[in-house]
Amino acid sequence: MGEPEPASPMGLRRVSQALTAAERARWESTIRGDLIPWLNEETGYTMDPNSVHVLGPGGLTDQIDDPIADAMLDAEAPAAEGRRIVGMAFEVERQMNPDGTFTWIYSPTGTDCIIHFPAAVELLSSADQLANRAHELFHCYQFRFWDTPSRRYPKWLSEGTAAYVEELALPSGSSAGPPRFDAYIAEREELFERDYDAMPFFHHIQLTGADVLSRTPEWVEPQSSTVFQQVVGPLNGLP
Repeated sequence: MGEPEPASPMGLRRVSQALTAAERARWESTIRGDLIPWLNEETGYTMDPNSVHVLGPGGLTDQIDDPIADAMLDAEAPAAEGRRIVGMAFEVERQMNPDGTFTWIYSPTGTDCIIHFPAAVELLSSADQLANRAHELFHCYQFRFWDTPSRRYPKWLSEGTAAYVEELALPSGSSAGPPRFDAYIAEREELFERDYDAMPFFHHIQLTGADVLSRTPEWVEPQSSTVFQQVVGPLNGLP
C-alpha cells in the first residue's frame, strides 16, 4: 500500500491495533537484518537499516500525527477481509516534543520510513508474513528512488514492483497469497489499469534479460507512457 495525502497535523493519536512489542521487534529485526541488506545489493541503493521502523508499542514512540493515523485505519479493513498485503508504509520525519519524546510527522521529504502492520498479520502464513515485510519495505525504497512520493506514480509501477519483490523474497519453491500469474492472464486489462496484478509483467521483463531491481532507481518519470518506455527500453536491443 502507498502513503496518505499530506495534511496539516490536527492532533496526536496512539497506535491501537498494532503488533505487540515482541512482534514488532521480530518483524523489525527481519527487515533490518535480512531484507535491507538483500535489497541494497539487488538495487545498488544503500538504505540505512536504522531509518526504517516498524510502528507499534515498544518502538521508539507510538505517537503519530493524524494523516498517518487515518491511513492506518484504512489498512485495518483489508486485514479484516483476509487480504495478503495488509501493511502500510509512510515517509516521515521526527518532530521533537517539549518532554523530550518525539512524534512521527508525515512528510514527503522525510528521511525515515515507518511501516504499520496491523495485528492481523500474525494470523497469516509464514510465507505471507515475509511477503508483507518485503512489499512494504520496497515502498520505503521507492520513496528514496523517485523524486516524488510513490503514491503519485501509477499503481502498475509502484504496486507492481512491490509485488514483484514479494515473490523474489520468498524461498525457492514456496508460494504465498493469490495466484497473480493466473489473474494477469485471465483478466484482459490494460497494463496501465493494473496495480498488484502487474507483477507478472516485471517477471517477463526480468526473463528477457533486463534486470528489474537494479534499474528501478532510474524510473523517475511519473507518467505511465513515459516510464513504460524506460522500463522496456533495454529490451529493444535484445533478440
